[in-house]
Amino acid sequence: YVFKMAAEYRQKYLSDVIIDVTGYRQMGHNEMDQPMFTQPEMYKTIAKMDDVYTKFQKYMVGEGYCTQEHVDSVNKFVDDVMESEYSRSKFPDTPEETWTESPKWHDLEPYAPKVMIPRATRV
Repeated sequence: YVFKMAAEYRQKYLSDVIIDVTGYRQMGHNEMDQPMFTQPEMYKTIAKMDDVYTKFQKYMVGEGYCTQEHVDSVNKFVDDVMESEYSRSKFPDTPEETWTESPKWHDLEPYAPKVMIPRATRV
């Protein structure tokens, strides 16, 4: 999705686009893993890094595209919307039939995992 959006932006505004792709798992391989045991130097470096959102905020303010006050107001707005929607989600007002009876679901086939065919593995 991000690459499609970047291509559309470039076509519309005739401007370069930078996509910051981070290729590591910040907290290791899974919830039980402690990557500091196996990759201590790399994860010390990662721990010091700002996340992409923070880097982008600093860049936008630093380049004069917006003020820190604007960034703070956008952050507050987003936090308020998230909190509001989270609170609403505890008391859904949409009947379940709305989801299950939707025409969009009728053409979907149920998930059926492919069964592995046993193969002889001995020599």
